[in-house]
Amino acid sequence: MPETTTRPRWAILAVLLLGGLLMAIQQTLVIPLLPHFTEILGASRNDVSWLVTLTLLTGCVSVPIITRMADMYGKKRMLIITVSFTMVGAIVAVTAPLLPILLIGRGMQGLGMALIPIGIAIMRERFPPRTLAPSLAMLSATMGVGGALGLPLVGWLFVSFGWKSAFLVVASLGAILITLAIFIIPESPVRSGGRFDILGAILLAISVAALLVVVSKGGEFGWLSTPTITLLCTALVVGAVWLWTQTRVRNPLVDLRTLRNRPVMLTNVYSLMLGFGMMSNTLLVSYQLQMPLDSGYGHGLNAFSATLAMLPGGLVSAAISPIGGLLINRVGSRTMLIVGASVVACGFISLSTWHSSVAAIIIGSCTLSAGTALAFAAQPTIIMKNMPLGEVAAANGINSLLRSLGLTMASAVTGGMLVAFAFPAVNGAEPVPTWTGFGLTYGIAIAGSLFAVILAISIPRSADTVRFTRATRGA
Repeated sequence: MPETTTRPRWAILAVLLLGGLLMAIQQTLVIPLLPHFTEILGASRNDVSWLVTLTLLTGCVSVPIITRMADMYGKKRMLIITVSFTMVGAIVAVTAPLLPILLIGRGMQGLGMALIPIGIAIMRERFPPRTLAPSLAMLSATMGVGGALGLPLVGWLFVSFGWKSAFLVVASLGAILITLAIFIIPESPVRSGGRFDILGAILLAISVAALLVVVSKGGEFGWLSTPTITLLCTALVVGAVWLWTQTRVRNPLVDLRTLRNRPVMLTNVYSLMLGFGMMSNTLLVSYQLQMPLDSGYGHGLNAFSATLAMLPGGLVSAAISPIGGLLINRVGSRTMLIVGASVVACGFISLSTWHSSVAAIIIGSCTLSAGTALAFAAQPTIIMKNMPLGEVAAANGINSLLRSLGLTMASAVTGGMLVAFAFPAVNGAEPVPTWTGFGLTYGIAIAGSLFAVILAISIPRSADTVRFTRATRGA
């Protein structure tokens, strides 16, 4: 059972929720600013796109490493270190006169992606089962809420005070979070112990980095080009070596034996599918709202108005997530995974068939946000019920890695489809995508959501009824 603590649980929850919001805001921080950075920094669009790619890259590489260190050396300690990197990265970005310096800052900010899996592990230790599911649901909701709030916030800050003000706000939130964590978050009483697997961390970093560059930049390099093929071979070969080493060291970075657990494995693949759906929703809706009216499907909104139109989706996530957490205690996590993915599929079907007005698109996006909130609220409980207590942070780190891979895949697929199916450019203007590109991407997202439903159905019912005390005894 969770350890008792003199700190009120509502205060611990508030600090962890702030950490989740910070992670979500910094992850989407530069998306509204990308068109302006080409002029501000005098860089090409392809070079500027690395401000998003590099953050995802460093996040995906670092999350499994940081979460494993949290299990070994203390979750509070690694939480503070992670936020410190995010804060310093924002400060570096503010001082950036050139794109390379700004990229360094954004790379440091990518480490903030470990905040949510560490927060989940802290909740697992400190919250009783009765309140754990609703609290986890609220923490999971910060991914959608923070992104939805962050986009218009950054747009307003840019218009009012310039682009550096957005990074200053993130740095200030980081300083506040570090201070609160020092005084409110108790240190973990559970440590997995052992020696850190340095070789495993290096091999995983190389493999994941190479794979993500292929996924995010393969279309730009050319899918059959030498760099793409070289990176893909590197990812596969180094990944195979990493898998081999993880079965032969005493304290592996990732215990593959536990991850072969069927419920955990299915939930991780489910997370990849839902990550793809979440990013597809953000990108497709934003693009569609901003497409010109003469495209036949666009609504001609500017960037700031488009972000405001996406705000209701974040509010829906905030409202649905606590309800989903309460329902988990009644109907089980497996059922909520099925319902969540089904609602996501309905949202994509709505967007692909009913988009004649801004209101229709908002309704479809809100449906998607509701389904995503239910799905993400249920995933951590399935993992925690089937993993030893001393490996909860690492297991959720792998889950976050796959979700981030889904985000990256969605960005690559969406960008590739909209470029491949576009009207011919006129007078040097940017080509406008045809509806075919949107329709095919929506079709892929619908198929992924339905596959997620099948994955959730395939999770054994018994895996959703394992008592938390069983996982504790296995630590």
